[in-house]
Amino acid sequence: MTEAEWILTFDDGPLAADMVDATGLSDAELLTPLDQILETLATHPEGPIKAVFFVRGPAYPWPTPPPDSAFQKGIDRILDEGHFIGLHAYRHDPELWWNWLTRAPEITEDLDRCRAYFEPMVGADITVFRPPYGQGGIPAFDWAQENNVKYHLMDVDTEDWKHHPDGLNLLWENDPVGHLDYMLHFLPSKMWFHTLSPGANDILFHVSERTAGFLDRLIERVSEATRLLGHEPKYVVPSEYVRIS
Repeated sequence: MTEAEWILTFDDGPLAADMVDATGLSDAELLTPLDQILETLATHPEGPIKAVFFVRGPAYPWPTPPPDSAFQKGIDRILDEGHFIGLHAYRHDPELWWNWLTRAPEITEDLDRCRAYFEPMVGADITVFRPPYGQGGIPAFDWAQENNVKYHLMDVDTEDWKHHPDGLNLLWENDPVGHLDYMLHFLPSKMWFHTLSPGANDILFHVSERTAGFLDRLIERVSEATRLLGHEPKYVVPSEYVRIS
């Protein structure tokens, strides 16, 4: 049985994307979803699995920005577990990223700000980037080229974002089981083409309270679907994905 390689990637961390108000929460409470995700990656029967976390800054959507200490602790926990950090955005605002044709200077400024915020926490250059919503267009791509940063989109979208505050208002907003069933049903069809593609393929998740509760079952489904398609799953982070050569 030939192998199919998957890269598990998580947008929006280290704090949860569906945590709409961080006011008054301790660092431990803010980081609970991340801790659950890290625990699943470390202890899952298919693991331990290494992943890439594309992190976003404190500017959006929280009405009161969370403390820098929570972000630093989250970055430290990701790195301590042997995972990798990429840039996502400082201000995760759909009005900015979807309107890239007219807001190129703001996108450049946001990415500069994101890099300046997170690189001191990491203690090294961050060399991979994914734009919010897969948008940002030419300005985001040009920024990555000019800053010697790898620009990544994704290959397989789990659609775990659909219950987030800036996602689609779907019927299963308050139906976690229905949302999980939806993702499990559609994952195999989304994965089919990519099991035939050479090299490792990127599966997109998000750091969120909902995904933290689903992640073990989603990884099981990825493995089940891969084997049903005639391949053995292998979870990897290739050096060429995260490093500038």
